[in-house]
Amino acid sequence: MSQIQSIKLSNYFEEPMVSPIIKARKWLLYDIDNLFPQRLLTLRNAPTHASILAKTVDYCIGEGLKYDETDLELKHFIETCSLDQNLDEIMRRCFNDLVIFNGFCLNLVSSENNTSYIQAIQHIPFQNVRVGFPDDFNFIDSYFISNNWYYFTNKKFRAQEYKAFKNSSFEGNAIMYNFVYDSELRYYPKPSYFAACNYIALEDELSRFYLNFVENNMVPSFSITFPHDATEEQKADNARSIQDFYSGGSNAGKVLILYGEPNASGTGQAPLVNVISQSNSADVYKVLHETTLQNIFTAHQLPSPVLAGIPGAGNLGGNGQEIATAYEVYYNTVICKYQKIFLDKFKSILRFNKLSDKVEIINKPPITSIYSEAFLTSVLTLEEKRTLLGYDNLEAATTEDTVDTNITTDTIVQDIDNFKEIYNLYKIRYNEK
Repeated sequence: MSQIQSIKLSNYFEEPMVSPIIKARKWLLYDIDNLFPQRLLTLRNAPTHASILAKTVDYCIGEGLKYDETDLELKHFIETCSLDQNLDEIMRRCFNDLVIFNGFCLNLVSSENNTSYIQAIQHIPFQNVRVGFPDDFNFIDSYFISNNWYYFTNKKFRAQEYKAFKNSSFEGNAIMYNFVYDSELRYYPKPSYFAACNYIALEDELSRFYLNFVENNMVPSFSITFPHDATEEQKADNARSIQDFYSGGSNAGKVLILYGEPNASGTGQAPLVNVISQSNSADVYKVLHETTLQNIFTAHQLPSPVLAGIPGAGNLGGNGQEIATAYEVYYNTVICKYQKIFLDKFKSILRFNKLSDKVEIINKPPITSIYSEAFLTSVLTLEEKRTLLGYDNLEAATTEDTVDTNITTDTIVQDIDNFKEIYNLYKIRYNEK
């Protein structure tokens, strides 16, 4: 029996897997415990990862959809197609799921009078959907939805079956399940940043460790050695009592408890307490933090951390040209792919309804000018600056307000004669005084 008692809780991400088909179930498990998407959601506690996700969603949405507003049928559908969310909100939720899971899901509702027309669309949280068993040709006929897969056997959260949308007439509801294909999972997606999941979890754990370290009044970890053995029940009681007394969290302030054998007299000695120095913990944290950030940026294919609102090698403001270049790279390698996935599915809905599919997303770069204020001031004229700011041309405005363009030679002569007359009257009055 071991004389060292130590408890370590460790969570890490392994390659997810899809369960084999079992007749007792009606859906494919999303990893062994069927909770892989739920674990991905917990990673949003890591600040760097959360910031990248949020900014990526903003870049994907841009300034919204652009379409021909003179096409009244298309305009009517876009303005009325949502059930409980407007189309802008549906877009945001779909892109949020795409960025987190590499997939999104829509509930399509057919018209009561026309089964070949989609009356409304509704976003379904991707983590709530599971794929039904494929048929003999590997096609999916149905999907299962539960608001809580932790307790799907509970009557309140029992999984409900919905038919799959197959681009043909249907009645009631049909599920459009969209994802980026993964050759290993086949029926489920894997996030693009999966290779960095452990680093993302590490960033969150590091923050917890140092929070606990501060909560423990920055007391270093230590070990307590008992020179006598104890029963398993006594060891458990000792561990619980000491941990509750000295430790404020699961990591920092952790106590290592060791048990020995009694001495020759059988009476034992006093417990020995050894402090475990953490003098180099700051350096270790710095190295871990830098390594963690770099791997997170790499997995997200982020050219510059400034794009996610994170200070990089320079400063938060950054260089205009550098930011513009980084955004162009990020747009071409990441953003446009997400936009294409959403637009392809949305256009297929429009075509199903026999509507025009000429819609696009208006992009919104993080900056509108790559040049500094000082540079623009040095090279632009006053009129060019006013035009850039949206003001009217100063010279034209002044001319319109003060200059009479209908002046003739006769008018000028008449004005001179009037001036002479006034001047003569002034001289007479001045001489009289």
